[in-house]
Order: sequence, then structure tokens, then C-alpha cells
Amino acid sequence: MITRLDPAGAEVQEGGGHPMPDGLPTMPDGLPTMPDGLPTMPDGLPTMPDGLPTMPDGLPAYLPTKLAGAIRNLGQRSPPGQVQQVVIELCSIRAYTADELAVLLRRNKKWVFRSYLSPLLRAGILEYTIPENPRHPTQAYRTKK
Repeated sequence: MITRLDPAGAEVQEGGGHPMPDGLPTMPDGLPTMPDGLPTMPDGLPTMPDGLPTMPDGLPAYLPTKLAGAIRNLGQRSPPGQVQQVVIELCSIRAYTADELAVLLRRNKKWVFRSYLSPLLRAGILEYTIPENPRHPTQAYRTKK
């Protein structure tokens, strides 16, 4: 709602909006702030395995400096070939699940599988750790030797 003065000097409220509920804290300029207790990220989001030391940005400390830098420099629109090269290097260090790769690459798990893992598997560059059951819940991927 907008408040204005009429010609006689009285306040008049206009507009189709609803007034702000009383009791909400306001910022210095009078704008409402968000109430405490907003929902947080849901529990159960994938994280790196427990017990692994991490760098301040959350990347595992065992990653080579050059590879950690390549991961940090990936943008959301990095070319697929660039991201696939990072995946190949990661999976040459140890086997990673799609969840772990998604966390490291800051991407959706399904996108990681469709855009990076699946083409690398078809090309024979990566292999399953459980080849007899590709959809196994703990399936991980490693670079073929």
C-alpha cells in the first residue's frame, strides 16, 4: 500500500496490496526482513566421505594442486570436454560415486551422469567399479588403466 497526503493534509492509503503484518522486524529504511527460522537445506544432501581432510573451499586435501585449481575454475557453463577431463583426472586418483562427483563439480547428479559419466563410459575411458550391476546404489567410476 502507498500512503499519501490528500489536499487537506490527511494520510490516505492507496493500492491493491496488503499491508505488512505487524511485528515483523524492519531494516533501517523500513523494509521488512525475513523472520528467523527459515527452512534450511534438506538433510541428506551428498557430501564428501567423512574423515577426509578438506581444504577451506571444501575440496579434498589429497587432490593435486593443479586439479583442485581446475575444479575451482569450472564455471556452470564450462565446455563438456573440459569437465570430462577433470572427471577423468579425478577418477584416476580413486573411484568416485556420481554423488561425490556432483558435489565436487557443483552440479546436479543426473547432469553429471548424462553429460560426463555416460559418454566417458561409452568411450571406454571410465569403467564401473561394480560392472555386473551398473545401477547399484554404491556404484562408483574409475579411469580405465
